[in-house]
Amino acid sequence: MSAPAVKKRKVKVEPAKKQFVTPVVTDEEGRRLSHTMRSTDKLQDLIRFYYAMVPTAGDGDGVFLHHGSRLLCEATPADYNLKDGDEIQFLREIEPCMFVTPVLRDSKGREFTRTMRRTDTVQSLKEYYCAMVPTLPYAEAVFLFDARFLNNGATLADLELEDGDQINEGRRLSRTMRSTNKLQDLMRFYYDMVPTVEDGDGLFVHRGNDRLLYYNKMPADYNLKDGDEIRFLPEISPRVFVTAVIVDFKRRQFTRTMRRTDKIQSLMNYYYAMVPTARYHELVFISTVRLSSSG
Repeated sequence: MSAPAVKKRKVKVEPAKKQFVTPVVTDEEGRRLSHTMRSTDKLQDLIRFYYAMVPTAGDGDGVFLHHGSRLLCEATPADYNLKDGDEIQFLREIEPCMFVTPVLRDSKGREFTRTMRRTDTVQSLKEYYCAMVPTLPYAEAVFLFDARFLNNGATLADLELEDGDQINEGRRLSRTMRSTNKLQDLMRFYYDMVPTVEDGDGLFVHRGNDRLLYYNKMPADYNLKDGDEIRFLPEISPRVFVTAVIVDFKRRQFTRTMRRTDKIQSLMNYYYAMVPTARYHELVFISTVRLSSSG
């Protein structure tokens, strides 16, 4: 009688930890610097590598982040489970001169104030405004500064904006009409195209000479030509917004217009987005006025 077969015991073999890893350091200038290191090396070696490769960045001028969390120089790649190609973001400490606070005035006379980076684009300002006024279709929002329509891709630095400079929200609507028609036809056309503005909510002014236009007059009475601009100036409605100013421990000021019903948390989130080097939950916000406990 043959002996019973002996079952082979399966031994679970743990995969060997990778000895080397190649993270990539990226910065705001678009650099991508790769550095292969042992997974047990201190991340201080990676930080020193970056500063050696970018001598214009002084040691300690910024922070290194992985998925939004600050890297500790004494930790290792294994501590963060870093893999080849994982990105480490370098952000410089932000100085006050890197910000600007424009004022956006919309077609209803409401003002929205927001501190932004000078490298931010008009597009980001447009997104902020449309989030504040969701009844406005995104495609209809256009902005003017110094009588020029702004390109969405332009940065605030391109516009050479300074604190308090006013950007106007507007629309460009064209209509061909007889020079003998009453201007009331043009005004009705505007109200039909912009249903959020009610008939009689504002005035129409000839941009060339700031003359007030009357509905019973004709284009010929004002010598209007093709391309002449008529500005609609709305009456200012009661405000449903409030403008808060954050002054941080470095005396940097951040101004943001908000709805009065917004949570204070959204103001805090805005600050942390503007200053990513600030550690979340390590700061407290103190108001000089009484805030709602619901925030």
